[in-house]
Amino acid sequence: YRLYTREVHDRDMQDHDASEVQRQPLDDVILSLKEMLPSAEDVLPTMRELIEPPDECALRNALASLRALGMTASGDEDAPLTVLGECCAKAPVDMRLGRFVALGCMLGVSTEACACAAAISLPHPPFLRPNPFAATDPLELYSIAAKVFTARDRFDEGLLSEPLMCTNLLREFARQRTERARRHFISDNGL
Repeated sequence: YRLYTREVHDRDMQDHDASEVQRQPLDDVILSLKEMLPSAEDVLPTMRELIEPPDECALRNALASLRALGMTASGDEDAPLTVLGECCAKAPVDMRLGRFVALGCMLGVSTEACACAAAISLPHPPFLRPNPFAATDPLELYSIAAKVFTARDRFDEGLLSEPLMCTNLLREFARQRTERARRHFISDNGL
């Protein structure tokens, strides 16, 4: 049994999912291949031999993107990875977040760069979202909203940046030494 009709299945459903190389950003795939394969010259021939090879224009754009981000020494298909490119290829994160963290490490702010990268990758902020279904009392709902608003304002420090606000929040949380202090911090700030 299915939750849709045979007509919907036949009309709207695909026979199979798109391949991973079609779903992932192509520059990420090329960066990973350049790191894995013994020679940078092997990457594009390997990409062209795939069952569903990417478009040549997309390959050229991905190579240009890698060069623009400083991951390769040039925009040529046989260009070797730079030190930054090697770091990002080994990191288990999105290439742009990896670049962000690597540059933060080079500038001596690795903790802040990691915290910002984590904040950027959050699907939503760590604060409670006032929900009338969970808190049926209007005063309780208002109290949660006020805690969240006050905490966001305090940790933002006028920067108007959610990643930096989350970094400040994480820094302050780390200053809480005991489990009890951390629980109070979470409760007091609507987390």
